[in-house]
Amino acid sequence: MSLHFREIKWILGFAILWLLFCLVLFYLPHFEKKNTREHNKEIPANAGITVVTCFFNLRQSKHSFSDYMEWIQNLFVIGHPMIIFVGGDMLNRVKTMRCDALGNDFETCQSLTQFHILKENLSSLHINEGVDINWTYQEIIDPEKQKGHNKELYWVWLNKMNFLQIAANENFFQTKYFMWVDIGSVRNKTLIPLLKQNWPQLYVLALSKKTFQFKQNYYFIIKKNKKDCLQV
Repeated sequence: MSLHFREIKWILGFAILWLLFCLVLFYLPHFEKKNTREHNKEIPANAGITVVTCFFNLRQSKHSFSDYMEWIQNLFVIGHPMIIFVGGDMLNRVKTMRCDALGNDFETCQSLTQFHILKENLSSLHINEGVDINWTYQEIIDPEKQKGHNKELYWVWLNKMNFLQIAANENFFQTKYFMWVDIGSVRNKTLIPLLKQNWPQLYVLALSKKTFQFKQNYYFIIKKNKKDCLQV
């Protein structure tokens, strides 16, 4: 009798687990569709997105200069409006690369408003006076210093939010959203057709969107003279 009761309990338990499993399989696709629709409502497809990125030719880098040139070309074929912060030594080269990637000759490219280049000297990317950091010491204690990490790279990293802030303030393309993309992030050419068709996915951006609240103590300061801004 006791054995029979245990068998019934086991069968009932298995049946309950199977029922829960079936319910999850049935409702999960509906839940994902609902979330996708909600996120797409948060960022309308016609809202517009500006891609923000930068490139500085550092004295030491994790990858070779030729690698970066190839990866930059991969990113530049994507047609979203783009704001690019560059060092003065890279200004003309980056401008030409973007025009070539868009398939336009230089004269045609000059008349387009598909991207802006903002020229900044690396030495002008400095932390504000309220924060004292020994950059040499930071280099010494960095466990990846042998891979090319150095204070110039730290300056670029810490300026990403500031670059986004400047892009949002200038808003050259009158878009509602601004997205940071590392300039060397597209390393596989086979991804380019996919990125052209379905990137960025708006509901993914909705998950990570933030409202800017500018606090000077948290951002690097770039020299205020922006007259070097070029429209191409």
